[in-house]
Amino acid sequence: MSTMLRVLRSPLLPGLVMILLIQACSGQTSSKDVIVAQLEQDRVQKDAYFKSDSTSPLLPETRADFSGLQYFPIDLAYHLETEIREYPEKDTVTMKTTKNRKQTYLRWGWFDFSVNGNRDTLEVFKPVDISSQYPPYFFIPFHDATNNNSTYGGGRYLDLRVHESNRYVIDFNQAYNPYCAYNKDEWSCPIPPSNSRVDFAIKAGEKMLNTH
Repeated sequence: MSTMLRVLRSPLLPGLVMILLIQACSGQTSSKDVIVAQLEQDRVQKDAYFKSDSTSPLLPETRADFSGLQYFPIDLAYHLETEIREYPEKDTVTMKTTKNRKQTYLRWGWFDFSVNGNRDTLEVFKPVDISSQYPPYFFIPFHDATNNNSTYGGGRYLDLRVHESNRYVIDFNQAYNPYCAYNKDEWSCPIPPSNSRVDFAIKAGEKMLNTH
């Protein structure tokens, strides 16, 4: 048996991550099967939270008929191993939010990536104001060509737990909507900067919830 790390977004504090240890059989199960199984399990857990938890972002009238979030099919072409290239000098960036509040981040670095022959770059941010009780994480907000079509018009997010190496797995299958996509009155969500835009469609991760 081999031990593996799972990284999950905290349902109680959007943008934060939790680290869990799981056991995976290394003999008969391929690494791809393990990745897919983890993604599927994460989605089941998130659906349960959205449906039943008192802090769910869903409105009561939506929660009553909620049968699960909607996703693109899992596609491991969007499961990428890449390097986050750190800026020598890190500017402080103030992002606007959906309620005209502001949140502060360090403009930490960037990564280059390629999916299905399409190439692009995204910037990586590190929150400035975060409680010491939570592990440090990177925040990757982005727009792409699916917005206002199959995904939330305000963009989607990825989170990464910070570690010592600059090598990271960035999996767009884990891209998620900000909570204001489900309840804009009660949540204030960072708006991805204009330069955090992918020129092609990221057909992976969370879609817009169809409430009709």
